[in-house]
Amino acid sequence: MIWMLSLCLLVVVDLSAGVGVATKSINPDIKIIGVASNGALAMKNSFISKQAESTKSVRTIADGIAVRDASPITLEHILNHVDVLESVCEDEIAAGILFLLEKQKLLVEGAGAVGVAGLMHGKVDLPKGSKVGVILSGGNIDVTMLSLIIEKGLVKSSRKMKLSVILVDKPGALMKFTELLRDVGANIVQIGYDRTSIDLEFGDAVVSVDLETKGVEHQDEVRKALSENRFEFKELQ
Repeated sequence: MIWMLSLCLLVVVDLSAGVGVATKSINPDIKIIGVASNGALAMKNSFISKQAESTKSVRTIADGIAVRDASPITLEHILNHVDVLESVCEDEIAAGILFLLEKQKLLVEGAGAVGVAGLMHGKVDLPKGSKVGVILSGGNIDVTMLSLIIEKGLVKSSRKMKLSVILVDKPGALMKFTELLRDVGANIVQIGYDRTSIDLEFGDAVVSVDLETKGVEHQDEVRKALSENRFEFKELQ
């Protein structure tokens, strides 16, 4: 891996202290860009102030870099070997994890995906034609957290939508609604039917439905079809 990094002009990484020491020993001209989480900024703040600092709270899905107290020894290595230290938010880390899983077929934990997240969201300034290396470190991610990241990622990329629809509580009403969804190509993943809510008029029912869609334009088709057929609906987050 170090041999491959020696071919790069920039290296983007979460474990910036160790990688910086190793990489600069081969080629001191390589630019090391560290990436931290906005939910754990002790090291970034220390990098800026050039003295070890602490944060009152740490909250991030990148638990491998969830540092509350910056180590003076680690900070010394970072100050000597890291050129830039940026940070990304939780949604950006989640997008990086999902990108690696979907496009590269790689399961990478939050801390290992911060470098990719930084590149994806423009946190790293890349000169045109640069040879860039990004280190992906670790696949230790909780299955429940991974499921949540995937679900939220699908919603944000317009491949899943959640609707609440008011229907007349009579035979055939639900079938008419589901047939409309079928006609526009929206796949029902989950559906719930409630006729007893105190917020409903007598004779009405509310249907909650999770749909698989193909993107922004497809979701617009779903909305248009519902409106044209006079369904009263709202989107759920």
